[in-house]
Amino acid sequence: MTWSDVYWGSVGPAGWLVLGLPLLLTAGCASLDPRVRDDIVEICQFPPPLMWLHDVEGRVTGIHIRLYLVSGQTDRGVFVPGTINATLYALAVRPDGSYERKVAQTWALDERVTTDLRFTTRSPMGDSYGLFLRWPPEVTPAGSEVQLEISYRRRDGHVVRAQGGRFTVPPPQGARARPASRSWLPASRPAAAEPPPLEPQPP
Repeated sequence: MTWSDVYWGSVGPAGWLVLGLPLLLTAGCASLDPRVRDDIVEICQFPPPLMWLHDVEGRVTGIHIRLYLVSGQTDRGVFVPGTINATLYALAVRPDGSYERKVAQTWALDERVTTDLRFTTRSPMGDSYGLFLRWPPEVTPAGSEVQLEISYRRRDGHVVRAQGGRFTVPPPQGARARPASRSWLPASRPAAAEPPPLEPQPP
């Protein structure tokens, strides 16, 4: 019997757990939840039929989407340990008829925020988030065309991006949709805005 046999035999089950925990963390096991993964290769966003968020006066103040971040290993939606970034673009028509995109609002949602936005029921596509993205009062895109982009930076530095479809923000009741322009953009805007503390509901 060697000294190592004596040492490890005297440690016992509890000692194995204490000594082995740092090894698990060193090996990159940042989360014990098997639903949380960082190997994202694709992002899919789906706006529900009632995608617009409103204030008490009925004005559109944000957008709601269902979001899947797809794991390269499982090919299903998973939860992520990092920050989910969202960017709202205003679409302006150039003289030649093409579109110019200009940033209207950005959000940075870290894991502390997105944990509360997880769908508790897994769909055939995997796990997903329900994002509630509200813009500040100085951003007034009602009646204008916008596009939402979602991105995620993996721990290896690779950034996965996905642009959603183009949508016209509903104008106030009785008003007409305005032509695509940047006139409604604020001179400056906050870097991020927290979503409301709501449990996401399936679209």
